[in-house]
Amino acid sequence: MAGAWKKGDFQSGARKWQQNYAASGPQLKAGVAAPKRDPTQAAIAQQAALLSGFNAAVSSGQWAQGLQRAGQAGWQAGMNQYANSGLAQGAAKGASRVQAYASSAGPQVMAHVNTLPPRGAAGSNQARSQQMNDWMHQQRGKYRGAWRGGVSG
Repeated sequence: MAGAWKKGDFQSGARKWQQNYAASGPQLKAGVAAPKRDPTQAAIAQQAALLSGFNAAVSSGQWAQGLQRAGQAGWQAGMNQYANSGLAQGAAKGASRVQAYASSAGPQVMAHVNTLPPRGAAGSNQARSQQMNDWMHQQRGKYRGAWRGGVSG
């Protein structure tokens, strides 16, 4: 690409970059399959540098300046972009998990709801709600396998 740019041929240079970038999958996969070092351990080893850098950025005002550059308008633009496409992508990605969880846990929840006392005055509704909360707390983790796409239990 550098040769094309030096000659002023920016269009073919950009096309070549795009082709090479699109074709770099095998090299990326090879690097992922055989990393030079464990990326998790490398990140853990950099905790002190992370904290030091963050604290320095906050102390110097650099962090606040960066936030102000984006400002509310930048935040709104990012959130609107997420609302336009990110939510739908996340919903599509999580649909099978929600379905598995609902089909596994849903009948159990409804069966327990049927054991609760009937709705009534505020005090009895609060007691009913507390009974449901206590039961749900007891169920914690029971349907984790269904959520992860496996078998519940």
